[in-house]
Amino acid sequence: MVEATRQPSPICSKALPCLDEVLLTLLAERYDRRSVVITSNLVFSLWDWIFRDPMTTVAAIGCIVHHAMILELTGPSYPAEAAKARLPKDA
Repeated sequence: MVEATRQPSPICSKALPCLDEVLLTLLAERYDRRSVVITSNLVFSLWDWIFRDPMTTVAAIGCIVHHAMILELTGPSYPAEAAKARLPKDA
């Protein structure tokens, strides 16, 4: 696996919270209260790319999997197959 350094998101600022803060806040507010549906093409071991620090990553994953029903789908991706079909044949 190629190691890459994580760059701060250009959309994070004091006026606009980062996506990881918004997601963690949502999970914390809905924890044990309401359902949340999350789809991702990343396995949990790669979620450190979403959150800024390992403790936040562990907290978010913990909230998600505590009462979770995890469905892992395998097989072809219909959006990926459609995108391939739109490519020129010589590409």
